[in-house]
Amino acid sequence: MLSLFPPPSPPAPEFRTLLVTGAYHPSAPIHLSFSFCSQAPRSRTILFTPSKSSITNRLQNFNDAWLTSNSGCGTISELASRISIFYPSSPTQLCLLLSLLRTSRPGDVGQSQTWINTKTTLANAPNLIVLLEPSAYFLTAEPDKPSIQTSNWPTLPAYISLITRVFAFISNYADQASAMPPLKFALFDSQLHRFELPVIRQVSLPSTGVEGEGEKSALQPRGEPVLPLVEKYFEWVGVFEDDSAYVPSSQGDDGMNEQGIRRQLQFYRVGQDHDMPPLQWREVACHSLFSDKQEIHFRWI
Repeated sequence: MLSLFPPPSPPAPEFRTLLVTGAYHPSAPIHLSFSFCSQAPRSRTILFTPSKSSITNRLQNFNDAWLTSNSGCGTISELASRISIFYPSSPTQLCLLLSLLRTSRPGDVGQSQTWINTKTTLANAPNLIVLLEPSAYFLTAEPDKPSIQTSNWPTLPAYISLITRVFAFISNYADQASAMPPLKFALFDSQLHRFELPVIRQVSLPSTGVEGEGEKSALQPRGEPVLPLVEKYFEWVGVFEDDSAYVPSSQGDDGMNEQGIRRQLQFYRVGQDHDMPPLQWREVACHSLFSDKQEIHFRWI
């Protein structure tokens, strides 16, 4: 069963395409990849993320107890060997990488090595594609100043184009992937539920003022919510959020540490009114036997 949590845990819905947004725990894509690879001995996963340092720091700071305890096990190491991670740092690099990735064929063995790039040639076609945080390509260090040059402002079509490039890559590999399991795509973007982008770039209009008559004034385009449009490309959507039904007690810090942080995950199928019951749990910080840093345990409610 596919899951975004360490075992044992409630399963995620069976999907061909899945969109995950909200404040998901950093290890969620890893658990999805492990649970998927464990279903079939020959399945492979490709994970794309904009920054190696970012995903590494997030995993280390979160310190998932299950990953810490099991990462050295032979079974988990074998699953990890079937997961390839790439770090394209820009939309251009991601598109270039998608165009270069290929699967080796029996005839490649006798060809010149100049035709085979070991970094972009896969032993087998992937069965699961995971894309992490594509909104990071469109956000800057200064949220109030998205770009110095207005011609470089990100737009909603640019984000959609990036997602459709991944779908095109999946379509090309669909025939090459093993019959079981079928090829799947999961998009994780923590900012998507509150992310807004303009449909067009900033427009310059002639100034009507007396002073600076020859100058141009900038008309800043209105931002549009990205999630309502992007979710139409996916079968299932999962939204991580705080448990709205939970009312914190008046206990001190020690009591809150014992209780943990209550979270929930709501899955819904795009285009249907019926939602699955939300998954609810506590993230409890406990002393770690492997480091001085506390580790996180999941306690289901």
